[in-house]
Amino acid sequence: DAQYARVSCLLLFEVSLAYKDMETSEARKEERSILTFLVSKGMREAQFRLAVALLADDKDYHCAAKMFGLAALQGDIDSAGGAATCCMQLERYSLANFWSEIVVKAKGEGMRPEHKEKRMEDVDNLRLDLRRWLRDKCGGCGAALDGETRLHCKGCRTYCYCGRDCQKLHWNRIGCAQGTHRDECLEVRSLKEKMKGNML
Repeated sequence: DAQYARVSCLLLFEVSLAYKDMETSEARKEERSILTFLVSKGMREAQFRLAVALLADDKDYHCAAKMFGLAALQGDIDSAGGAATCCMQLERYSLANFWSEIVVKAKGEGMRPEHKEKRMEDVDNLRLDLRRWLRDKCGGCGAALDGETRLHCKGCRTYCYCGRDCQKLHWNRIGCAQGTHRDECLEVRSLKEKMKGNML
């Protein structure tokens, strides 16, 4: 029954916390194994903790961004900040912008106290970098933009262009290891749809 499953998940989570403090590689494997199982059950805190472990142990930004994203979709503001940071490392700027907007709109409410100050500072710096890199130059040709000549991508609202030709060029160009702007833009639109009424 549902209550039994919930209690079992909570007990497993407590066991994973005990493994977290152990320094042996065997304990870390066991912790990962438990967290992975709890992630499969949709446990938000396990998603957050697994993402943190993936970053600390493996520097696996791609998988950590996925785990942070899953937890953020369940309302975890810390995870939205973690997803934004990982997406910046992966050069997925539209997604970084999307997740950072969630943190800014929440004004840090609901964040874990031990992470709040650092996470808010990271998000502020990230947003400054995004503005400098993406709002002030064309995503197609790289030309400097001013307010009057700037066209925004209608899907993600992150990238700017000097004209329609540059927008079309950028839409299909592979910009990073993760694919084209089209792929990323469609993912942002899908996330916005999932988040409607939640945090956005």
